[in-house]
Amino acid sequence: MKIGSTHFLLAVLIAAMGLSSCEGVDEGVGFISEERISLAEYENYKDFGGYLLHVNALGTNQLPPEVAQSAGIVRSDNRGMLNVVILKKLEASEDQPWAGAVKVAAANLAGQFRSIDMRKVTEQDAIYYIGEFAVSNQETLVFDIDVVPENETRRLAVRFTKQFYTR
Repeated sequence: MKIGSTHFLLAVLIAAMGLSSCEGVDEGVGFISEERISLAEYENYKDFGGYLLHVNALGTNQLPPEVAQSAGIVRSDNRGMLNVVILKKLEASEDQPWAGAVKVAAANLAGQFRSIDMRKVTEQDAIYYIGEFAVSNQETLVFDIDVVPENETRRLAVRFTKQFYTR
């Protein structure tokens, strides 16, 4: 059974909301920007004027099996997933999913660095970027996310922090 993009994004958002209640690379981007906006605790999007940048991270074991399978995601207690969505703000209609170059680096609180390869997923009317990574119980990762929307030169840069709980 094919899961539509709306169902996938809804499942990711629902899983993230459930987790937050129990919680205390594409070409084109050559480097991680030093200047970035840190998202507040439990904040998962930033308005950059013409664009909205949505970010979300969760344990892949929180995804329903059929959603994980349709998106090619490995479900595991020790795997995390980062989801990045770029929306172009339009005056006359709904915000439109937008492509771009996405680069992500992460580090845990002990300073252990990891690069996260992001892959573009296009389904019907949706465009999003997914990256998977290993995670340990109670590990906090700080994600530095740099995005350059297609046909733009301005870099959208955010810092996003997430603590993961494994079984």
